[in-house]
Amino acid sequence: MKEILGKYNYQIVLILVSFILYGNTLKNGYALDDEFVTGPKNIVSKGFKALPKVFKVFHVVDESGNTYEYRPIVKATFALEYGLWGENLVLSHLVNVILYALCLLVLFKLLQSIFKEVSVFILFASVFIFAFLPVHAEVVASLKNRDVLLCFLFSFSGFLYLIRFIEKKNYLFLLIAALFFGLAVLSKFDFIPMLAIVPLVLFKRFDVNLKRVLGIVIVFAAAYYIYRLTKLTMLDRTVIKGVRVFQYFENPLFFEKDIMVRLSAGFNSLGFYLKMLFMPTDMACYYGYNALDVFSFTSLYALLGAIGGGWMMYEFVNRFKKPDLLWYGIVFFGFSISMYLNVVVPAAGIVADRFMFFASVGFSMMLAYYLFIF
Repeated sequence: MKEILGKYNYQIVLILVSFILYGNTLKNGYALDDEFVTGPKNIVSKGFKALPKVFKVFHVVDESGNTYEYRPIVKATFALEYGLWGENLVLSHLVNVILYALCLLVLFKLLQSIFKEVSVFILFASVFIFAFLPVHAEVVASLKNRDVLLCFLFSFSGFLYLIRFIEKKNYLFLLIAALFFGLAVLSKFDFIPMLAIVPLVLFKRFDVNLKRVLGIVIVFAAAYYIYRLTKLTMLDRTVIKGVRVFQYFENPLFFEKDIMVRLSAGFNSLGFYLKMLFMPTDMACYYGYNALDVFSFTSLYALLGAIGGGWMMYEFVNRFKKPDLLWYGIVFFGFSISMYLNVVVPAAGIVADRFMFFASVGFSMMLAYYLFIF
Protein backbone atom coordinates (compact mmCIF):
# COMPACT_ATOMS: atom_id res chain seq x y z
CA MET A 1 0.00 0.00 0.00
CA LYS A 2 2.84 2.38 0.85
CA GLU A 3 4.53 1.61 -2.47
CA ILE A 4 1.33 2.41 -4.37
CA LEU A 5 0.83 5.68 -2.47
CA GLY A 6 4.49 6.55 -2.94
CA LYS A 7 4.34 5.93 -6.67
CA TYR A 8 1.22 8.02 -7.19
CA ASN A 9 1.72 10.69 -4.55
CA TYR A 10 1.72 13.52 -7.10
CA GLN A 11 -1.52 12.25 -8.63
CA ILE A 12 -3.14 11.92 -5.20
CA VAL A 13 -2.18 15.51 -4.38
CA LEU A 14 -3.74 16.76 -7.63
CA ILE A 15 -6.99 14.93 -6.91
CA LEU A 16 -7.10 16.32 -3.37
CA VAL A 17 -6.34 19.81 -4.63
CA SER A 18 -9.27 19.62 -7.06
CA PHE A 19 -11.68 18.86 -4.25
CA ILE A 20 -10.12 21.33 -1.81
CA LEU A 21 -10.38 24.15 -4.33
CA TYR A 22 -13.79 23.35 -5.80
CA GLY A 23 -15.53 21.13 -3.26
CA ASN A 24 -17.52 24.21 -2.23
CA THR A 25 -19.20 24.24 -5.65
CA LEU A 26 -21.22 21.16 -4.66
CA LYS A 27 -23.64 23.44 -2.85
CA ASN A 28 -24.15 25.63 -5.92
CA GLY A 29 -27.37 25.90 -7.87
CA TYR A 30 -27.73 26.79 -11.52
CA ALA A 31 -25.56 29.58 -12.96
CA LEU A 32 -26.04 31.97 -15.88
CA ASP A 33 -27.05 30.13 -19.08
CA ASP A 34 -27.00 26.68 -17.44
CA GLU A 35 -30.60 26.25 -18.59
CA PHE A 36 -29.35 26.06 -22.17
CA VAL A 37 -27.67 22.71 -21.49
CA THR A 38 -29.39 21.20 -18.46
CA GLY A 39 -32.26 21.64 -16.02
CA PRO A 40 -35.85 20.37 -15.73
CA LYS A 41 -36.99 22.35 -18.80
CA ASN A 42 -34.18 21.08 -21.03
CA ILE A 43 -34.48 18.01 -23.26
CA VAL A 44 -31.80 16.30 -21.16
CA SER A 45 -34.33 15.97 -18.32
CA LYS A 46 -35.81 13.00 -20.21
CA GLY A 47 -32.75 11.03 -19.22
CA PHE A 48 -31.69 8.07 -21.34
CA LYS A 49 -34.57 8.78 -23.75
CA ALA A 50 -32.97 12.14 -24.56
CA LEU A 51 -29.68 10.61 -25.75
CA PRO A 52 -30.68 10.25 -29.41
CA LYS A 53 -32.28 13.70 -29.46
CA VAL A 54 -29.29 15.63 -28.12
CA PHE A 55 -27.41 14.55 -31.25
CA LYS A 56 -30.22 15.90 -33.45
CA VAL A 57 -30.23 19.48 -32.18
CA PHE A 58 -27.79 22.37 -31.93
CA HIS A 59 -26.00 22.94 -28.65
CA VAL A 60 -28.18 25.93 -27.74
CA VAL A 61 -31.36 27.41 -29.15
CA ASP A 62 -32.39 30.64 -27.41
CA GLU A 63 -35.77 32.32 -27.18
CA SER A 64 -35.11 34.25 -30.41
CA GLY A 65 -34.39 31.09 -32.39
CA ASN A 66 -30.64 31.69 -32.55
CA THR A 67 -28.61 28.50 -32.78
CA TYR A 68 -25.21 28.03 -31.12
CA GLU A 69 -22.83 25.46 -32.60
CA TYR A 70 -23.03 21.67 -32.34
CA ARG A 71 -21.72 20.07 -29.12
CA PRO A 72 -23.78 16.91 -28.52
CA ILE A 73 -21.29 15.20 -26.18
CA VAL A 74 -21.84 17.86 -23.52
CA LYS A 75 -25.61 17.47 -23.42
CA ALA A 76 -25.24 13.70 -23.60
CA THR A 77 -23.44 13.78 -20.22
CA PHE A 78 -26.35 15.65 -18.65
CA ALA A 79 -28.85 13.25 -20.20
CA LEU A 80 -26.88 10.39 -18.65
CA GLU A 81 -27.01 12.15 -15.29
CA TYR A 82 -30.80 12.49 -15.43
CA GLY A 83 -31.06 8.85 -16.46
CA LEU A 84 -28.92 7.73 -13.52
CA TRP A 85 -30.07 9.97 -10.65
CA GLY A 86 -32.51 12.58 -11.98
CA GLU A 87 -32.08 16.26 -11.20
CA ASN A 88 -29.36 16.42 -8.57
CA LEU A 89 -27.24 19.56 -8.64
CA VAL A 90 -24.82 18.26 -6.01
CA LEU A 91 -23.90 15.31 -8.21
CA SER A 92 -23.84 17.46 -11.35
CA HIS A 93 -21.30 19.81 -9.79
CA LEU A 94 -19.44 16.79 -8.45
CA VAL A 95 -19.05 15.53 -12.02
CA ASN A 96 -17.47 18.87 -12.96
CA VAL A 97 -14.98 18.62 -10.09
CA ILE A 98 -14.11 15.04 -11.07
CA LEU A 99 -13.61 16.14 -14.68
CA TYR A 100 -11.29 18.90 -13.47
CA ALA A 101 -9.27 16.37 -11.48
CA LEU A 102 -9.04 14.15 -14.57
CA CYS A 103 -7.85 17.14 -16.61
CA LEU A 104 -5.02 17.67 -14.10
CA LEU A 105 -4.03 14.00 -14.16
CA VAL A 106 -4.02 13.79 -17.96
CA LEU A 107 -2.06 17.04 -18.24
CA PHE A 108 0.53 15.75 -15.76
CA LYS A 109 0.87 12.48 -17.67
CA LEU A 110 1.19 14.33 -20.98
CA LEU A 111 3.93 16.63 -19.68
CA GLN A 112 5.82 13.62 -18.35
CA SER A 113 5.56 11.98 -21.78
CA ILE A 114 6.84 15.08 -23.58
CA PHE A 115 9.56 16.24 -21.17
CA LYS A 116 11.29 13.09 -19.99
CA GLU A 117 14.50 14.95 -19.15
CA VAL A 118 12.76 17.53 -16.95
CA SER A 119 12.38 16.87 -13.24
CA VAL A 120 9.03 15.28 -12.39
CA PHE A 121 8.69 17.79 -9.56
CA ILE A 122 8.94 20.72 -11.97
CA LEU A 123 6.31 19.17 -14.24
CA PHE A 124 4.12 18.57 -11.20
CA ALA A 125 4.68 22.19 -10.19
CA SER A 126 3.43 23.29 -13.62
CA VAL A 127 0.20 21.34 -13.16
CA PHE A 128 -0.07 22.46 -9.52
CA ILE A 129 0.13 26.11 -10.64
CA PHE A 130 -2.42 25.40 -13.35
CA ALA A 131 -4.79 23.88 -10.76
CA PHE A 132 -4.68 26.97 -8.55
CA LEU A 133 -5.33 29.62 -11.23
CA PRO A 134 -8.48 31.55 -10.17
CA VAL A 135 -9.54 32.06 -13.80
CA HIS A 136 -10.58 28.39 -13.88
CA ALA A 137 -13.42 29.03 -11.44
CA GLU A 138 -15.89 29.86 -14.22
CA VAL A 139 -15.22 26.58 -16.02
CA VAL A 140 -15.49 24.33 -12.95
CA ALA A 141 -18.30 26.12 -11.12
CA SER A 142 -20.59 26.55 -14.14
CA LEU A 143 -22.38 23.51 -15.54
CA LYS A 144 -22.66 25.22 -18.92
CA ASN A 145 -18.88 25.31 -19.19
CA ARG A 146 -18.49 21.56 -18.87
CA ASP A 147 -17.85 21.72 -22.63
CA VAL A 148 -14.44 23.27 -21.90
CA LEU A 149 -13.54 20.53 -19.43
CA LEU A 150 -14.58 17.77 -21.83
CA CYS A 151 -12.78 19.35 -24.79
CA PHE A 152 -9.61 19.74 -22.71
CA LEU A 153 -9.77 16.18 -21.39
CA PHE A 154 -10.33 14.66 -24.84
CA SER A 155 -7.76 16.91 -26.57
CA PHE A 156 -4.91 16.14 -24.20
CA SER A 157 -5.85 12.44 -24.00
CA GLY A 158 -5.66 12.28 -27.80
CA PHE A 159 -2.30 14.05 -27.70
CA LEU A 160 -1.07 11.50 -25.17
CA TYR A 161 -2.11 8.54 -27.32
CA LEU A 162 -0.54 10.13 -30.39
CA ILE A 163 2.77 10.18 -28.48
CA ARG A 164 2.26 6.53 -27.53
CA PHE A 165 1.72 5.69 -31.20
CA ILE A 166 5.04 7.35 -32.10
CA GLU A 167 6.88 5.55 -29.30
CA LYS A 168 5.25 2.12 -29.54
CA LYS A 169 4.39 2.06 -33.27
CA ASN A 170 1.04 0.54 -32.34
CA TYR A 171 -1.72 1.61 -34.73
CA LEU A 172 -4.35 0.97 -32.09
CA PHE A 173 -3.06 4.07 -30.30
CA LEU A 174 -3.53 6.03 -33.53
CA LEU A 175 -7.17 4.94 -33.64
CA ILE A 176 -7.70 5.89 -29.99
CA ALA A 177 -6.11 9.30 -30.59
CA ALA A 178 -8.44 9.94 -33.53
CA LEU A 179 -11.45 8.98 -31.39
CA PHE A 180 -10.42 11.30 -28.56
CA PHE A 181 -9.81 14.20 -30.95
CA GLY A 182 -13.19 13.58 -32.57
CA LEU A 183 -14.89 13.70 -29.16
CA ALA A 184 -12.98 16.91 -28.40
CA VAL A 185 -14.35 18.63 -31.51
CA LEU A 186 -17.85 17.36 -30.69
CA SER A 187 -17.46 18.98 -27.26
CA LYS A 188 -16.14 22.41 -28.28
CA PHE A 189 -14.01 24.10 -30.93
CA ASP A 190 -11.33 25.00 -28.36
CA PHE A 191 -9.57 22.00 -29.88
CA ILE A 192 -8.64 23.97 -33.02
CA PRO A 193 -5.30 25.42 -31.75
CA MET A 194 -4.17 21.84 -31.09
CA LEU A 195 -3.89 21.46 -34.87
CA ALA A 196 -0.80 23.67 -34.63
CA ILE A 197 0.44 22.79 -31.13
CA VAL A 198 0.50 19.01 -31.54
CA PRO A 199 2.56 18.81 -34.78
CA LEU A 200 4.99 21.49 -33.60
CA VAL A 201 5.63 19.77 -30.26
CA LEU A 202 5.94 16.34 -31.87
CA PHE A 203 8.34 17.70 -34.51
CA LYS A 204 10.58 19.23 -31.86
CA ARG A 205 10.47 16.46 -29.27
CA PHE A 206 10.21 13.21 -31.20
CA ASP A 207 11.65 11.49 -34.24
CA VAL A 208 8.80 12.23 -36.62
CA ASN A 209 9.48 10.68 -40.02
CA LEU A 210 7.28 10.81 -43.11
CA LYS A 211 5.29 7.75 -42.04
CA ARG A 212 4.50 9.28 -38.67
CA VAL A 213 3.64 12.62 -40.23
CA LEU A 214 1.12 10.76 -42.37
CA GLY A 215 -0.26 9.15 -39.20
CA ILE A 216 -0.73 12.57 -37.58
CA VAL A 217 -2.50 13.92 -40.67
CA ILE A 218 -4.78 10.87 -40.73
CA VAL A 219 -5.65 11.39 -37.05
CA PHE A 220 -6.65 15.02 -37.57
CA ALA A 221 -8.58 14.16 -40.72
CA ALA A 222 -10.37 11.34 -38.89
CA ALA A 223 -11.29 13.68 -36.03
CA TYR A 224 -12.75 16.16 -38.50
CA TYR A 225 -14.78 13.49 -40.27
CA ILE A 226 -16.04 12.10 -36.97
CA TYR A 227 -17.45 15.56 -36.28
CA ARG A 228 -18.75 16.12 -39.81
CA LEU A 229 -20.27 12.67 -40.16
CA THR A 230 -22.00 12.91 -36.77
CA LYS A 231 -23.40 16.34 -37.61
CA LEU A 232 -24.49 15.46 -41.15
CA THR A 233 -26.16 12.18 -40.22
CA MET A 234 -27.64 13.12 -36.84
CA LEU A 235 -28.54 16.83 -36.89
CA ASP A 236 -32.19 17.44 -37.79
CA ARG A 237 -31.99 20.56 -39.94
CA THR A 238 -35.72 20.56 -40.70
CA VAL A 239 -36.60 21.38 -37.11
CA ILE A 240 -34.18 24.26 -36.50
CA LYS A 241 -33.32 26.66 -39.27
CA GLY A 242 -32.23 29.71 -37.29
CA VAL A 243 -28.75 31.21 -37.14
CA ARG A 244 -27.17 33.18 -34.34
CA VAL A 245 -27.60 36.93 -34.58
CA PHE A 246 -24.95 38.82 -32.63
CA GLN A 247 -25.64 42.08 -30.80
CA TYR A 248 -23.38 45.12 -30.54
CA PHE A 249 -23.04 44.79 -26.76
CA GLU A 250 -21.69 41.24 -27.20
CA ASN A 251 -18.76 42.50 -29.24
CA PRO A 252 -18.55 45.69 -31.39
CA LEU A 253 -16.10 43.87 -33.67
CA PHE A 254 -18.95 41.91 -35.24
CA PHE A 255 -19.75 45.23 -36.94
CA GLU A 256 -16.18 46.49 -37.46
CA LYS A 257 -14.10 45.06 -40.31
CA ASP A 258 -11.13 47.46 -40.24
CA ILE A 259 -7.89 45.53 -39.75
CA MET A 260 -6.44 48.21 -37.45
CA VAL A 261 -9.44 47.91 -35.15
CA ARG A 262 -8.95 44.14 -35.08
CA LEU A 263 -5.26 44.61 -34.20
CA SER A 264 -6.02 47.05 -31.39
CA ALA A 265 -8.62 44.58 -30.09
CA GLY A 266 -5.99 41.83 -30.23
CA PHE A 267 -3.49 43.79 -28.11
CA ASN A 268 -6.18 44.77 -25.61
CA SER A 269 -7.48 41.22 -25.35
CA LEU A 270 -4.00 39.78 -24.82
CA GLY A 271 -3.26 42.43 -22.20
CA PHE A 272 -6.49 41.57 -20.40
CA TYR A 273 -5.66 37.86 -20.34
CA LEU A 274 -2.14 38.46 -19.05
CA LYS A 275 -3.42 40.77 -16.35
CA MET A 276 -6.07 38.27 -15.25
CA LEU A 277 -3.55 35.44 -15.07
CA PHE A 278 -1.15 37.46 -12.93
CA MET A 279 -3.71 39.54 -11.02
CA PRO A 280 -7.27 38.17 -11.29
CA THR A 281 -9.44 41.01 -9.98
CA ASP A 282 -12.97 42.11 -10.89
CA MET A 283 -13.75 38.70 -12.32
CA ALA A 284 -17.15 38.25 -13.97
CA CYS A 285 -19.14 35.54 -15.69
CA TYR A 286 -19.68 37.92 -18.64
CA TYR A 287 -17.71 40.95 -19.77
CA GLY A 288 -18.97 42.23 -23.12
CA TYR A 289 -19.20 45.83 -24.31
CA ASN A 290 -16.96 48.38 -22.61
CA ALA A 291 -15.16 45.76 -20.49
CA LEU A 292 -12.01 46.98 -22.25
CA ASP A 293 -11.27 49.59 -24.90
CA VAL A 294 -10.85 47.49 -28.02
CA PHE A 295 -10.40 50.58 -30.20
CA SER A 296 -7.28 51.94 -28.49
CA PHE A 297 -3.60 51.20 -29.05
CA THR A 298 -2.58 53.27 -26.02
CA SER A 299 -4.75 51.79 -23.26
CA LEU A 300 -3.10 49.96 -20.36
CA TYR A 301 -4.32 46.60 -21.67
CA ALA A 302 -3.04 47.35 -25.19
CA LEU A 303 0.40 48.32 -23.89
CA LEU A 304 0.53 45.24 -21.67
CA GLY A 305 -0.52 43.09 -24.63
CA ALA A 306 2.10 44.64 -26.90
CA ILE A 307 4.89 44.14 -24.35
CA GLY A 308 3.83 40.60 -23.46
CA GLY A 309 3.23 39.59 -27.07
CA GLY A 310 6.52 41.12 -28.19
CA TRP A 311 8.45 39.30 -25.46
CA MET A 312 6.85 35.96 -26.35
CA MET A 313 7.63 36.43 -30.05
CA TYR A 314 11.25 37.25 -29.22
CA GLU A 315 11.68 34.21 -26.96
CA PHE A 316 9.92 31.96 -29.47
CA VAL A 317 12.38 32.89 -32.22
CA ASN A 318 15.41 33.09 -29.91
CA ARG A 319 14.88 29.63 -28.41
CA PHE A 320 13.53 27.91 -31.53
CA LYS A 321 16.70 25.90 -32.23
CA LYS A 322 17.13 24.81 -28.61
CA PRO A 323 13.63 24.85 -27.12
CA ASP A 324 13.18 24.49 -23.37
CA LEU A 325 10.19 24.42 -21.02
CA LEU A 326 9.75 28.17 -21.44
CA TRP A 327 9.60 27.85 -25.23
CA TYR A 328 6.99 25.11 -25.08
CA GLY A 329 5.01 27.16 -22.59
CA ILE A 330 4.95 30.00 -25.12
CA VAL A 331 3.76 27.56 -27.80
CA PHE A 332 0.91 26.24 -25.66
CA PHE A 333 -0.10 29.71 -24.51
CA GLY A 334 0.34 31.61 -27.75
CA PHE A 335 -1.49 29.27 -30.10
CA SER A 336 -4.29 28.59 -27.61
CA ILE A 337 -5.01 32.21 -26.76
CA SER A 338 -4.78 33.30 -30.42
CA MET A 339 -8.25 31.85 -30.96
CA TYR A 340 -9.72 34.43 -28.57
CA LEU A 341 -7.81 37.62 -29.42
CA ASN A 342 -10.64 38.95 -31.64
CA VAL A 343 -8.28 39.44 -34.58
CA VAL A 344 -9.49 36.74 -36.98
CA VAL A 345 -12.90 36.00 -35.47
CA PRO A 346 -14.63 38.17 -32.83
CA ALA A 347 -15.56 36.39 -29.61
CA ALA A 348 -18.99 36.79 -28.02
CA GLY A 349 -18.39 38.72 -24.80
CA ILE A 350 -15.05 40.01 -26.20
CA VAL A 351 -13.08 38.26 -23.44
CA ALA A 352 -13.88 35.57 -20.87
CA ASP A 353 -12.15 33.65 -18.09
CA ARG A 354 -13.04 30.36 -19.78
CA PHE A 355 -11.15 31.45 -22.91
CA MET A 356 -7.92 31.15 -20.89
CA PHE A 357 -8.37 27.53 -19.82
CA PHE A 358 -6.27 25.88 -22.55
CA ALA A 359 -3.81 28.77 -22.75
CA SER A 360 -3.18 28.70 -19.00
CA VAL A 361 -1.33 25.41 -19.49
CA GLY A 362 1.38 27.38 -21.25
CA PHE A 363 1.28 30.15 -18.66
CA SER A 364 1.79 27.59 -15.88
CA MET A 365 4.74 26.05 -17.72
CA MET A 366 6.36 29.45 -18.17
CA LEU A 367 5.85 30.33 -14.52
CA ALA A 368 7.28 26.99 -13.38
CA TYR A 369 10.31 27.62 -15.58
CA TYR A 370 11.05 30.94 -13.90
CA LEU A 371 10.38 29.57 -10.41
CA PHE A 372 12.44 26.37 -10.63
CA ILE A 373 14.77 26.49 -13.65
CA PHE A 374 15.69 30.09 -14.44
